[in-house]
Amino acid sequence: MAARGERIEALDDSSLVTLWAYFIGAFAISWTLWVPVAFLFPDNAALPPWAIFLAAAGAYGPSLAAISTALIHGGAPELQLFLAKRLKTRVNWWWYIIVLFGPPAFVWSGAIVNVLMGGHVRLAGVEAIGRSALIFATFIPFGPLGEELGWRGYALRKLEAHFSPLVSSLVLGVVWAAWHAPSFWISPIGMPQRTLTAVVLWTAYTVSFSVLLSYVARRTNYSVLIAILLHATLNAGAAMGAAVLVASASDMQAIQRWSVYVQWLVVIAAATALARSREDDRATQS
Repeated sequence: MAARGERIEALDDSSLVTLWAYFIGAFAISWTLWVPVAFLFPDNAALPPWAIFLAAAGAYGPSLAAISTALIHGGAPELQLFLAKRLKTRVNWWWYIIVLFGPPAFVWSGAIVNVLMGGHVRLAGVEAIGRSALIFATFIPFGPLGEELGWRGYALRKLEAHFSPLVSSLVLGVVWAAWHAPSFWISPIGMPQRTLTAVVLWTAYTVSFSVLLSYVARRTNYSVLIAILLHATLNAGAAMGAAVLVASASDMQAIQRWSVYVQWLVVIAAATALARSREDDRATQS
């Protein structure tokens, strides 16, 4: 048993060279699939089937790179240990509640504030629950399922072997944002308005998502399943939350504005916890 535990820790404490190899592999796989689509069909909503396949397959670059890097770095034994540790699903049940309903709750919190400020909103019918669940389900295959084994399952833990948890989450957030670049030209996931302001704001949101995902990863022993679910709800949370509400256009705009404030308060709290966790780690080691 001790030998197995030591082997797993050795896996986590890999060199920066291996980490760089992983990042290069993730970019190479995804960009090789995305760049032709972005070049041939920029902002074209009517993609041919083969282009849709390449666009969807490109999202799996980070996880494919993690598998290949682990295999090349340590062979089949290291890959087996990596998968065994990251794909485990034994997590306290309340984390599933948090990651499934936390991001939509940003919107619901915004709705409560809006009502307190004199706005009007009501809950939709029971059928809205199914609509919200369908929105969540459609987001899982296109991003979270293909990315999280790589970003939070592989890269985050290796970054933390060299940097503090907060710095690791910020670095990974910037890398994560840059990795998306070719997809900006691929409809419908792209960014039609590619102004400097739009790119900076989008990058800030991506880095903030990285902070939340990193915090939850550390609290759930880097569970990839939890990361996949949280990634999906962060992407779909605004739509999921709004799907169960009925409000005028002006009230919905106010709700969205308040929900952004709530979300950033949660991000700041998570960043503070990550900054303090380095001190806790040092105290534990001493």
